[in-house]
Amino acid sequence: MSHDEAAPGHFRQHINDARSSFKSTGSSRSIGSFRSQGSSELWSAEEGVRRERGLSLLEELKQQMMAEQSPTNSFRLSRSNSNRHMAGSLQRGPSLYDELKQMFEGSEGGGHGEEGARSPPAMRGSMRSLEATIQESSALEEGEGDAEEEGRRRAAVFSGSELSSLLQTGETRTKSSQAREKLQTVISTRAPLTPPSRAGGAGLVVWACTWNVANAPPPHSIAGLLRAENERRGAWDEDMPVPDIYVLGLQETDTSVASALMLETQRGAQWVSVIEGSLKELHGTTVQYVRVANKQMGGVFVAVFATAATAGTLSEIATATLPLGVMGVMGNKGAIGVRFKARGSSLCCVSAHLAAGETAASFDRRVQDLREVHERLVFTECLPALPAPGRRTVEYFRFSPPLRISRHDRVVLLGDLNFRVPLPSKTARDLVANARWRDLWNNEELYHVMAQGECALRGMDEGQLCFPPTYKYDPGSDTYDSSYKARAPSWTDRVLWRGNSMALLHYYPAPVRLSDHRPLIAVLW
Repeated sequence: MSHDEAAPGHFRQHINDARSSFKSTGSSRSIGSFRSQGSSELWSAEEGVRRERGLSLLEELKQQMMAEQSPTNSFRLSRSNSNRHMAGSLQRGPSLYDELKQMFEGSEGGGHGEEGARSPPAMRGSMRSLEATIQESSALEEGEGDAEEEGRRRAAVFSGSELSSLLQTGETRTKSSQAREKLQTVISTRAPLTPPSRAGGAGLVVWACTWNVANAPPPHSIAGLLRAENERRGAWDEDMPVPDIYVLGLQETDTSVASALMLETQRGAQWVSVIEGSLKELHGTTVQYVRVANKQMGGVFVAVFATAATAGTLSEIATATLPLGVMGVMGNKGAIGVRFKARGSSLCCVSAHLAAGETAASFDRRVQDLREVHERLVFTECLPALPAPGRRTVEYFRFSPPLRISRHDRVVLLGDLNFRVPLPSKTARDLVANARWRDLWNNEELYHVMAQGECALRGMDEGQLCFPPTYKYDPGSDTYDSSYKARAPSWTDRVLWRGNSMALLHYYPAPVRLSDHRPLIAVLW
């Protein structure tokens, strides 16, 4: 039986539409020639077709999964129910080809293949068929080369939006003296740590942490994470201010299919409960913290807490989400924003999880994801102030026009941005072992993007990366990836910021070994 025959009828139309669109628009172009045309209208049309198809498929998958649930469950997933419908981590690879392959076979780490085999039959059939479509279409392209790599390249054209020719691998890592000078400027201007006694103190003290938890359930307490910077810099004293704001951005909190389809799961509420309990454990009754906002979108999660004194001064509190996952519409990748006004200025905190992978195509996808977050994450309505405890009804006010990230006085961007150090694994590990950070910086992808003047990062600052890369560890250990893939250590987890008079008090990973990532903490003042 062919893949198309194996798929249910309501998926077959999507498959045929995908094949027709792909053959007519993507299969006759190489990725280089497509970029060189410089036609933003053509790219916009392609992006519109991709998103429309993705939204349609998303609704079909939601309906299919909802139909397979017991009405009494109302899709409130228990852990066992979630596992039954797990189809891998749905990690978004560098192209639609990789996305569909990972959705069916399992996550990038290769640990969910058996779970992928337990995905709903309709989903398995449609994923096989769509994957076969991509492979068949890419085979029509004349030329030599590895079939799988060609499939990825064609699919990247099919599923991508505007990718600047400036960011092609050869140009991004050019050896010209001008490019080297720009890169060295980026490296030399990274923000140093500022002693608290010289930081001023006029603004908010913001504790910001990003952590990819790799689908691990929340631990009983994260008080050790919340006080990690204290242990590194010394106990709290009169020189080290207590944070006014805690911002915790998590990725891969839930990698189930239900989460990727942005249906209700309990993982976000579980993390909120753990954070609240840990803040009480750490600060006791000395400082009381109030939840300002929390939001979950697929595996991406963010929570913001403020001291009671600070919370009472906050206004125009809003959240926004932007899914960037499979086919550009699912929640396994994307960004969540929380914004508010405090002490006369606006602060926007964005937690993001960008495209994974080590290929040139995946690098392009990460850069494009950054642009989309910068341009498309908008806030449309807000709470004028935090509602009083126990109040059941609240009134929202609309922003006109909607607020973009760039319209805020201060911005904190944190997340698993997935930028890599594209060196041979052994070379990178030797450099890490000898703390030769500058040699790693010279090859670090995000530094190269900054050096090229990427608009989404203009004005953004970051602390010096004078610590071991935060990815990829064997969970529960300090050993870098010992699997057959042996990925090169990379600073995939980052905290960047923009704003006048902001000083960096702390920038270092916490020694928490729950997942294959280390949490990264920045304390800003």
